[in-house]
Amino acid sequence: MYRKLEGQFLSEAIIQCNCLTLGCSIRVMAVVCSIERNDAAAVGPMAKPDSELLAKDCVKLQLDALSSNNNPRVDHGLEVLYNFANAEGTLAGDSLPSYFGYAADLYHFGHFALKFKTRYQKILNLKGYEILSCEEFLDPNQNTLRARVFVKVFEHDNNSSLWEFMLSKKVRGLNDPCWLTDSLLRKN
Repeated sequence: MYRKLEGQFLSEAIIQCNCLTLGCSIRVMAVVCSIERNDAAAVGPMAKPDSELLAKDCVKLQLDALSSNNNPRVDHGLEVLYNFANAEGTLAGDSLPSYFGYAADLYHFGHFALKFKTRYQKILNLKGYEILSCEEFLDPNQNTLRARVFVKVFEHDNNSSLWEFMLSKKVRGLNDPCWLTDSLLRKN
């Protein structure tokens, strides 16, 4: 039997197992879930880094996507955040990104999504947000334009929290430099 439930297909199967030593029959109910999309053919996130966007605009796009994480599909908001993440280490492999405040392998979306969901669950599908400040500056150590954006996030449990987005203006592929998120950290 198949039925559609929240964007997923559920199939129920009854498996007959024979218990030879006891001469009895055991019935087991198994539920198999599969996501109703082909990740290999996904169209990608609706919002992407662009050289025309300001740092503040990049943060707004990410928070807007996060506010309705499962629209238009499951984890779309996280896809947007991952697409804006500066999740690349060096070519020599001697450094890893510190998006979550510590060095971690974020090469695959699954790694990013799992870390986000386990650490930042309260801001998934956030109720709202307020940009408190946005400061751009030149990092003399890396000779890179950076931005620090502080955001007050309103969570569904009627609490609020303070978050810091650190961004860098980076070249990704053949595109012009655009703002990418180096880290997203809770500050309270």
